Amino acid sequence: MRKIKKYEFLVVGLLCLVYFGLAIIHYDIPVMNDDEALEAMGAWQIIETDQDIFYEWPKINISDKIRLPLMTDSYQSALPSYLLAPFFYLFGSRFID
Repeated sequence: MRKIKKYEFLVVGLLCLVYFGLAIIHYDIPVMNDDEALEAMGAWQIIETDQDIFYEWPKINISDKIRLPLMTDSYQSALPSYLLAPFFYLFGSRFID
């Protein structure tokens, strides 16, 4: 295990100070919450995986293996996930490629 050098500690500390300073200045700017991220998770499920991450909510049975969710949460429709799915298919699910 390598030893952390003094300048690395200072750089990380400085970056944290800048981050928290900007966060305090722009505190009123809205951010993404976890329920908003469910839409992206639903699109990711439709395109890239066969696992059922929304196991509690009702689904449309297309075949024995394909079950598409109607809801991503008790108050959120899966429609935004279906609208995002073509973009996930075209551009991938990574933020930076």
